[in-house]
Amino acid sequence: MKSILLYIFLISISFQLRSQVNLDSLFSIWNDKAQPDTVRLEAMYNISLKGYAYSNPDSSFFFAQKMYDFAKKKNLKTYQADAFNIQGITFWVKSDFQKAIKFYKKSYKIREEVGDENGMASSLNNIAMIYKDQGKIVIAIEHYSKALKIKEKLGDKNSEANILNNIGGVYYSQGEVKRSIDFFNRSLIIKEELGDKKGISTILNNIGSIYYDQGKLSKALNYLNKSYILKEEIGDKKGVAMAISN
Repeated sequence: MKSILLYIFLISISFQLRSQVNLDSLFSIWNDKAQPDTVRLEAMYNISLKGYAYSNPDSSFFFAQKMYDFAKKKNLKTYQADAFNIQGITFWVKSDFQKAIKFYKKSYKIREEVGDENGMASSLNNIAMIYKDQGKIVIAIEHYSKALKIKEKLGDKNSEANILNNIGGVYYSQGEVKRSIDFFNRSLIIKEELGDKKGISTILNNIGSIYYDQGKLSKALNYLNKSYILKEEIGDKKGVAMAISN
C-alpha cells in the first residue's frame, strides 16, 4: 500500500499560508515606496512563495533574491532568512537537493543568529526532509530530532506531533516497523488531545497502511475505516478517495 503521508513544512512548521494571492495587488504594494519596509517585504514574500514557488521556481528564486537584497539593505534579518528559505524551496521543487540544503542552512544560520527558534525548527525540518529524500536516514533523524526538541521546549504541540509523524515515516521507509508505529502513536495521542481531526485521520491512515503491508488485514481495516470516517466528517474529498482506494 505504501501510502504513508508526511507533513511537509517547507515554510515554517507553524506557518499557515495566506489565502489566494492577488499578484497585481502585491506588486503594487511592493512598488509603493511609501509603504513600510516590512509591508513591502511581506508582499514580496507572498509573490515569491505563493505566486511562483511551486509553479515557476526560477521566477520565485528571482523575486526571493529581490526580497533578500532589500532586507539586507534594511538590516531586517528575519526577512533575509525567509528569502533564503524560499530559495531553498525552489531548488527542492527542481530536485536539486544539494543547493536546497545550501540555502536552508543559510536560512538556519541567520535564524540561529537572531534567536528565532520557530524558524530554526523549520529549517531543521526542511533539511531533514532533503536528507530523507537522499536516503541519508541517520542524518535526517538527527535533524528531525533537533527540530522536535525545539518544539517541545516551546510547547508547540501541533508541530511536535507533525515532526513525530515525519520521523515515523522515515523509520517506515527503512522497514523499522515497531519504531515507526511507536512514533505514529505518539503523534496520534497529541493530535487527539488537540482535536485535530485532519491530523488524526492522516496518522490513522499511516498506521493502517503499515498493518496492511504486514498482512494484518483486520487491524489495517480498523485504522483505515476510522480514517475514512474522519475524512468524511471534515469534507476531505481527496482523503476520502484515498481511504476508499485503501
